Amino acid sequence: KASAEVVTVETLDQRYVLMPAQVKDCYLVTLLDKLHDEENKSIILFTDTCRNCQIYGLLLKHLEFPCVTLHSLMSQGQRLASLSVFKTGKVKILVATDVAS
Repeated sequence: KASAEVVTVETLDQRYVLMPAQVKDCYLVTLLDKLHDEENKSIILFTDTCRNCQIYGLLLKHLEFPCVTLHSLMSQGQRLASLSVFKTGKVKILVATDVAS
């Protein structure tokens, strides 16, 4: 049970899946496709590094998933612009490192 200090909002849907590393990218695209089309929810995809954040951002854009990225190598203005686009709902997918948390 989580303490009161770390409780998230009730509308937040958090998921994790354990899978072999060889299929994680394919599964991610399948999962994002399902969530993006069927449920039309906002999605935050956390990555471990700025490099992976950029790679996933480029991959998703190449696959025609509208998304923005947010990581520490971006200027403050770029970060705020990405957050604004995501918060207004113009883009439903945010790919981010822990800078977004």
